[in-house]
Amino acid sequence: LCSYIGYLGARHLKLNAKFVEWLFALVSILPVGTLLAIRTLTYTFFVRGALVQPTYMFLYLFLVMLPFCFLNGFLVVVVAQLYPITNKPKRAGFVVFLDNIGDMLGGLLFSFVLVYFLNTFQISLLLLILGLCVAAISSLFRHRRWLSTIFCVLILMCVILLTTVDLDKLSLKTMFKGQTIVENRFTPYGNLVVTKLGDQYNLFENGMLYTNTNDRFRAEAVVHYPMLQVKNPKSVLLISGGISGTLLEILKYNVSEIDYVELDPKVIQLGKSYFNLPNDSRVRYYNIDGRLFMKTTPKFYDVIILDLGSPLSAQLNRFYTDEFFNLVKSNLKPSGVFSFHLPGGENYLSSELADFHSIIIATGLRHFDNFIAIPGSVVYYVFSDNKLSYNYTQLLALAKINTTFVNQNYLKGIITKDRLASFMVSIKPSNVINTDLRPVGYHYMLRQWLKQFNSNLLPLALLILLLLFFYLRCFNPVSFAVFTSGFSGMALEFVLILVFQVAFGYVYSQIGLIIACFMFGLVVGSFIVIRHMQLVKQLHIVLIELCFLVLFSVIILMLSRHFIPALGIYLANILLGLVVGLEFLIATKLKMTKVRITLSEFYMADAIGSAIGALTTAVIIVPMLGLIGCVWVLFGVKLLSLVLLLNRKI
Repeated sequence: LCSYIGYLGARHLKLNAKFVEWLFALVSILPVGTLLAIRTLTYTFFVRGALVQPTYMFLYLFLVMLPFCFLNGFLVVVVAQLYPITNKPKRAGFVVFLDNIGDMLGGLLFSFVLVYFLNTFQISLLLLILGLCVAAISSLFRHRRWLSTIFCVLILMCVILLTTVDLDKLSLKTMFKGQTIVENRFTPYGNLVVTKLGDQYNLFENGMLYTNTNDRFRAEAVVHYPMLQVKNPKSVLLISGGISGTLLEILKYNVSEIDYVELDPKVIQLGKSYFNLPNDSRVRYYNIDGRLFMKTTPKFYDVIILDLGSPLSAQLNRFYTDEFFNLVKSNLKPSGVFSFHLPGGENYLSSELADFHSIIIATGLRHFDNFIAIPGSVVYYVFSDNKLSYNYTQLLALAKINTTFVNQNYLKGIITKDRLASFMVSIKPSNVINTDLRPVGYHYMLRQWLKQFNSNLLPLALLILLLLFFYLRCFNPVSFAVFTSGFSGMALEFVLILVFQVAFGYVYSQIGLIIACFMFGLVVGSFIVIRHMQLVKQLHIVLIELCFLVLFSVIILMLSRHFIPALGIYLANILLGLVVGLEFLIATKLKMTKVRITLSEFYMADAIGSAIGALTTAVIIVPMLGLIGCVWVLFGVKLLSLVLLLNRKI
């Protein structure tokens, strides 16, 4: 969306060529400035630890990202205008081709190299040095040695800054005021920061508190509600959360083995250093996606504990679906229990939250005969085919387990008939099931999040639709085709990544490869059009629309059969990138007037389509219609584009 403003600026503003190098330098500096702004200004405007109102969060992110995205979009069009090729379509095509190559190489370099060895500020400084090098070389070619000298001096200063100053640590001090930063680790899965406050260690993941060393109540609640339901449990599977103290609580029982699954290996490393992870031969550590582990392990467990966050995203929703519960059932012994916890309310559940719990309960009861729920600000669930008991005071006494917080007195007060009855009254029988292909769970969690702020997004949504309607009215069929390609490309990319995660688990390198496949397709598509630019005809854009429809049809067929092989997902992304890349440059050739005007028009169409595709797919279309329904929507959008191309003059 911010890039759209840059393309719009390039359409209406003419730039003197002598300023291009300065703009390259400025756009290279902005990533460092943007990171500093996010680190230093976030808690100036927002209360530390508090939830942020959706409107304010969107506005803040928009303003922070605007400078870089504006200049980035502006420069692409300006460079195309100045590029020394007389043939206008080829000039535009070659710049788009180079832009796609840069996107692909940058994505590969970041995903498979830089993220493993450098932090975000180091990567940003390397980009700054690269941008200054481009500006210096460009100045030399344009016989402006004095300017090239200035850029060389700036490059030297950046190298010194990169090797002597830890900008990352300095900026973190502003984020965690009053705390001592003990360790800071960057991993492919996020940023982990360990801080110390008094005698307490805290672990933050991507700026959010993950756990601390004094959170014993949570660890006891997570563990003892399920463990007490099994007589003499021997084998336990713990999915995430082990460094919060849950492993120590499990070891209070006479267990034979504990399999602890944690996706990020750095979490376990930090846990061993600061969070008293037990050095016990009965505990085995696995760095793998939880679903993938359960698909591949031959073991059966007495207790399976899921200690993850609420399903606020499609990634987390995978652990609360019908398919996952079936997977849990297949890994449990006949008398085994499965436990997880979700956000609740001490004495009241909103209608959105009640609907969410009703759906999760209905989904779980498709695989288990019984369940119990311990209500509170967090609701703890235990599912099993065995009979379950709410008499935890007796169970705790029989087990002879020493607890500090979840003790006899606490249990007598928290598990009462009126509290249980009040909670169950809120739960209604639900015919809606949370599944992999229709992940309604995180849609209800999103509605609950909006309800917390009394945020009614309907007026905003209607305003956006109204503006979009008038915007699309100005489109000719070719521009609309590019708009729908941006929309469909972003939406289908999201669907395919989610399908891969469902089928094969979250594997960072594989997700990076999926995105790289799409970028490779873009590069190949743009290269093909450049090589055969003189042969481009109006018929070709119609054929591209038909290719989209064929691709969507194949994906719908494979999703309906619940099977897409990994190779199929990679190939689908290459083909998706290929047709998007082909259509963009074919459209550019067909509608070429001035390079600046034409490129800005189609980049704007692509940017708006991509932004709307990303937002609506993740928040609305997939949760409400499911993955197959989403692809049908894309099919309908592209079919409309094809009809417009066939019925109106291009």
